Formats: sequence, C-alpha cells, structure tokens
Amino acid sequence: MENGPVIALFMGSGKGGVGSSTITANVAWLTSQRMPAGEDVGVIDAGYGVNATLSKLLGVGFSDGGMCVSTGLYDYILDVKGGTQVSPVQREKLRVIGPGCLNIDAINWGLPELVAAFNKNPDAVVKYIQDRVVRLITMLQESKEGKQGLRVRVVLIDLPSSAFRPLAWSLISLADIVFIIGEWGDVHVHEVNDALSLVEGVAKIVKRRIATYVIINKALPISDSDMRRLITHTYDGLITLPYSRVVHALTSLRRDLAIRYAGDMQARREVEYREWSDGVRKVSDIILELVRRRWG
Repeated sequence: MENGPVIALFMGSGKGGVGSSTITANVAWLTSQRMPAGEDVGVIDAGYGVNATLSKLLGVGFSDGGMCVSTGLYDYILDVKGGTQVSPVQREKLRVIGPGCLNIDAINWGLPELVAAFNKNPDAVVKYIQDRVVRLITMLQESKEGKQGLRVRVVLIDLPSSAFRPLAWSLISLADIVFIIGEWGDVHVHEVNDALSLVEGVAKIVKRRIATYVIINKALPISDSDMRRLITHTYDGLITLPYSRVVHALTSLRRDLAIRYAGDMQARREVEYREWSDGVRKVSDIILELVRRRWG
C-alpha cells in the first residue's frame, strides 16, 4: 500500500511451532511503545484455532476461559455478502484484529469455497482477499484526519505456516516487508528456502521488490550449522534469536510478552534473554526505518 501504512508481514517458514506469532506479538508491542504519543500500531492475526497464539498473548478475542468472543479476519473474509462488521480491539497502543470465532472446520471448508465462488479463478480469489484486508487496514487507520494524524502508520500481520496459499499470496503482495521465521539447522533450512522462493514468486507477479528478512528463532549455542551458507535464495538480512529460558517461562507459563522485561535486571541476568531482546529490537528498528522513510 504505497499511500497507506507500512505493512510488515511475519510468516512461518512452513513448519508450525517456529514461534512466528510470539515474535510478531513482541515486535508489535515494542514498536508501539516507540511510536510518537497518540499513535498506535495495527495488528492482524491470520492464525486460527491453536495457531491464534498472537491473539491469546495480546488478550484479544478470547475470554479467560479460552472461548472466542469476537468476530475477526476470517468472519470478514468468508462473508462474501459483506454483512459482517469487525472493529479493532484496543490493547495499550495496539489496535488488534483477531482471527474471529469461526471454528477450524468452518475456515478450512470456507476458504476453498471461495475458489468455487469465484469460478475457480485464483486471481479473482487473491484480489477479493486483498480488497477485504485493505478494508480491515482502513478500519485500523481511520478516526483522525490528515496524513500525519493517522491512527496507525504501520500494520503487522501474523501469517501461520499452514496458511491457505491464496491468502498467503494476497498478504505477501500487500506487504512492504516480509520476515520469514525459521528454526536453526540443516533440516529446517529447506523450509526457509521454500518461503523465500514463495516471496520471490509473488514479487515477480506484482513487479516490485519486497524487502525480505530471515529470523532464525530458538537457536542453540551448540548449533554449528551455517544458515547463511545453506540459504540459497536472496534476502536482505538475517537475525538470530537464541533460545531463552526466561522468554519461554514468560510466554508459555505466564502468557506474557517477554519484551516488556527488557529493562528488568533479573531477566537480563540471562545472556540469552539479553541477546533475544536485542534481536527483537533490531526487527523493530527495521520496521521503524521504513515508517520514517515513508512518513518522515
């Protein structure tokens, strides 16, 4: 969106559980804290079911009992008649649109039905999804007048590894920058290469360059794989986030955002946590630099 917010897409490399949602949530929160007073960051969660980790971490769309309580992305996309209304949920300086309340079966059945509804034309499906997502982004940024008064100048989107391909193509084609999250090692590098290949393919179709970064998550000190040597596709940079027991405890046990504790001396006693938080900040730096270039 050349005249709209910077869109940063975070996507798994093809294997579930790489931590893309956790990274997206932490980067979104940190970036929002670094935006000027009165300006928010938009977040869209394209995960669903057990993959809606981002929404759970941000406390959006789910009650304390784990039940979904609001409409969201998939309710909106799959409503071809256009009757569904979606409102972003405010969480501190984040304006969040969750995946909604459709169950896994309804979504997995409904997405292929879109293909049939558009006469089995993949291009028409992609265009339809793009239009719907752009409308959601408009919802996120409306409410103040003027170029400098937008509620959001940046939107982060979390795309799960198992995403419906037309949805993935749609979101990649809208993105200004893509972060591909993978795991360390010879086994997983092929998944990173596949994801990079997908982004390259979409970039050729839309005829523009899409900045692409690789994030290697949960890296271990004993790892001896040289990921840079094993990655065979072009990318703009690689950021390594080490496995941290502090991050694991805060995320999995307390359902909290670990980056909140970047200034906490007890958390920073762990070397891996310090390196992890520095890496998350680097990702935020990249996004904010794009925001600065576009908006000044």
